[in-house]
Amino acid sequence: KENISMMHAHWILPQGFVAAILKKVFGIPLLVTIHGSDLFPLKSFIFIRLQSFVLGNADFVTVNSIAAKNELIKRFPGYSKKIKVVPMGVDTGLFRKRNIKRPSKYANKKTLLFVGRLSDQKGLQYLIDAMPSIVKEEASAKLLIIGEGPYKPELEKKISESKAKNYVEFLGSLPSSEIIKYHNYADVFILPSLANKTGTEALGLALMEAMSSGCAVIGTNVGGIPSLIKNGHNGILVPQKDSKELAKAVIMLLKNRKKAERMGKNASDFIRRNYSWDKIGREFINIYKSIIK
Repeated sequence: KENISMMHAHWILPQGFVAAILKKVFGIPLLVTIHGSDLFPLKSFIFIRLQSFVLGNADFVTVNSIAAKNELIKRFPGYSKKIKVVPMGVDTGLFRKRNIKRPSKYANKKTLLFVGRLSDQKGLQYLIDAMPSIVKEEASAKLLIIGEGPYKPELEKKISESKAKNYVEFLGSLPSSEIIKYHNYADVFILPSLANKTGTEALGLALMEAMSSGCAVIGTNVGGIPSLIKNGHNGILVPQKDSKELAKAVIMLLKNRKKAERMGKNASDFIRRNYSWDKIGREFINIYKSIIK
């Protein structure tokens, strides 16, 4: 009924697999976008075969980070010419620096912020381990955690058994309209992700949104995070699974307000220059045109 010029499937599995079958049946050109969670943890024989089928039938493939591109080419070197890094964009009009007054409960706090799914791969367990050292240097420090996930009971248990229980607050899932407020309350945003058996951080949309909002950020040196954070310029990179280095980086930013503000501004400028949806949208349109022609 519809005159469909092309298909754009997000995630190689299962959406890309369905689209690849449709392409074989109807001959409609296909673009597949890979986000990372559909790639890094899916390493078994059957997943490799399914991924290969999708790539073989796609006209073009985009990935959201260099880390994802390298992993894809390592698995399927024969398809390297049809793979391009085109990250997801950020709504820089929404995620921006704002003049928002802190709620009274945080007025005298040094606020640390995490936003994301609560899984072991996000590395929050190491940030929680770092909290006693942080609080020893900055007694007013408070870690705010936005998000839900299967690892939350483990994190709650860890906090209840540690010296950090009075310095961590779970806020649950919040809409973007609320998250942007916390970006502006936060003194430091932290993404302590890991590279483990469940995968790695392909890029980190929550990190990008925090950077766009002008947060001083700390991230681990895994996956696509180093492509966003230029250490010492627009944020701080630390080794994964290293609570001591996490604590050291947080304390440094809390004690050096001017440096934190400068890094936050550099982070916002970097995202606006490289990851705005205006820029990313134009890249996708050019790919659409090349596929349809």
